Amino acid sequence: MESINHPIFGKPILRGDEALVDGGVLANVPSHCLRRQGANVVLAVDVTTKLSNDFCRDPKHPGRLTAPGYLRTLLRVNDVSLRSLSGIHRSGSDYVITPDTSAHTFDDFAAGRELMDRGREAAEAALPEIKERLVKVYQAIDSPSR
Repeated sequence: MESINHPIFGKPILRGDEALVDGGVLANVPSHCLRRQGANVVLAVDVTTKLSNDFCRDPKHPGRLTAPGYLRTLLRVNDVSLRSLSGIHRSGSDYVITPDTSAHTFDDFAAGRELMDRGREAAEAALPEIKERLVKVYQAIDSPSR
């Protein structure tokens, strides 16, 4: 299974009579799909909550703005759209882990290790609250009906 197939970067994958693109285009945090499949608890990770802070910044002179190219602008529009859509789709989650990815852009594929570290740190920080919520959910499930 392909892990990313965004229309900006590649052609749709053709399967049978369907043309498929990355599901994140429509629902980057698809918690509603899990609810429809009967999940009692939905834990999500949303990496789109904080926009990169270097858009239009000149790398040599961070205090200056420079005009971005077409692709950079398109990727920024994509980031803003994903952020907005994620907010809508997050509402179906019981808990959302939000690692700080603002130092990276959508196409920062070389930063895999650092991004995984940010995700791990955010998950570890969230564990106490997640465990507390899970205890409450399972107590409610296990308690006899009134």
